[in-house]
Amino acid sequence: MLVRLTVTNLALLASLDVPFQAGPTPGFAALTGETGAGKSLVLDALGLLLGDRADASLIRHGEPLAEVLGVFQPSLTPSLQTLLDDQGLALEEGELTIRRQLKREGGGKAWANGVPVPLAWLAHMADVSLFGMWAGGHHLVSVLIHAANAVLVLALARRLGLALPGALLVAAIFGVHPAQVESVAWVSERKTVLCACLMFLAMLAYLRWREFVAAEGTGKTQRQAVVWLVGWNVLGVLALLAKPLAVTLPAVLLLLDAAPLGRIQAASAGSFLRSLTRCLPEKLPL
Repeated sequence: MLVRLTVTNLALLASLDVPFQAGPTPGFAALTGETGAGKSLVLDALGLLLGDRADASLIRHGEPLAEVLGVFQPSLTPSLQTLLDDQGLALEEGELTIRRQLKREGGGKAWANGVPVPLAWLAHMADVSLFGMWAGGHHLVSVLIHAANAVLVLALARRLGLALPGALLVAAIFGVHPAQVESVAWVSERKTVLCACLMFLAMLAYLRWREFVAAEGTGKTQRQAVVWLVGWNVLGVLALLAKPLAVTLPAVLLLLDAAPLGRIQAASAGSFLRSLTRCLPEKLPL
């Protein structure tokens, strides 16, 4: 249930604060008024909280940003509790506060109870902008991301030295494995397929970076190495924003250092520690 809606610098509204629990019937509210009284702007503000597409034209003239804040008292069902737990959120005195900010120069931010909204939530917002509440569109996006993940597994297997038949088999098993299919079937598990996609891209970018580092150090090669270095770090951070599971990415990259890159030597304890010490610092940003 929506308890309060606060709007700042949205279209013609400089400031608006609506307590929906006020009145003789808490939990029921009716928006009335003549044409042009701002009812549609209130509905637009609610749409922004629910993930509608936003652009700079919605910001009040002369203002750098607009903000919409909604306070909800949701019914704490088991599925909602699971969702909140997965995102590291908790209701504060039974309330969930969603805040969305739009910037004049483009982009914006969103928070849930003061916590920045995870990347997967933004992906769900994009789905709502494209498909509304049509569930088929949300499932379609998850299927497309999963299909892209299978292609990335194929590419990664080839980079790790598998022949094409073996790489195709690995990608096919990944594509139909029940553990993966479950994440695709449940729209709320978008964070899993999105995190996997970003982690696979980060691993491929890391391998590409090592190729340029190992090559002869011409000026062009060094610049390309820097681009790939920034690329795999950015992809790793985005994977973390999608799902905390990506905290394992540095360990996975160390495994790649061991094989196939051969950067970690295990001939003796001393050589192992020296090579591990050489490989660890570059993973610290993650």
